[in-house]
Amino acid sequence: MTSPDAHVVIVGAGHAGGTLAALLRQYGYAGPVTLVGEEPIPPYQRPPLSKAWLKGEADAESLALKPLEFYAENRIDFRPSVRAERIDRDRKALVLS
Repeated sequence: MTSPDAHVVIVGAGHAGGTLAALLRQYGYAGPVTLVGEEPIPPYQRPPLSKAWLKGEADAESLALKPLEFYAENRIDFRPSVRAERIDRDRKALVLS
């Protein structure tokens, strides 16, 4: 069983990763949460991107799942422009770029 204060690291700050981080807090998870993503911006809605963005009907802010402040306010360590290089299973660690 996982410790209630285990550090959750979410690799991939896409739609699913951003939603998972928000839901962990929404449902009361109090332990540390880190969200790692290669893109330089917070998680955004991808399905509308292919339609509304290309038609000029949406801007970057309207596609964001949550405002950037949400992550800090909810103690989610958001790390943009960072890539997960490998998992070090022996040390139970994630090696980041």
